[in-house]
Amino acid sequence: MENELFKVIINNGAWAVLFVWLLIDTRKESKVREEKLQGIINKNQEVISELADKFDVVEDIQSDVTDIKNKLEKVG
Repeated sequence: MENELFKVIINNGAWAVLFVWLLIDTRKESKVREEKLQGIINKNQEVISELADKFDVVEDIQSDVTDIKNKLEKVG
């Protein structure tokens, strides 16, 4: 496969070399971009998880406040 690729490059000259260089360069850039994107996604998942935990705390507080209100209404 590589031998055939080199034959094509030799036969087609500079255009083939430029194409192959551009292809390799683009793939490298895509890999770097994908790694950065995956890092961002992982950070976002952590933030979402933290917010979900905090929301659970808020729901617990809301439930406690509702219970206190109900008890105060019964007493007063």
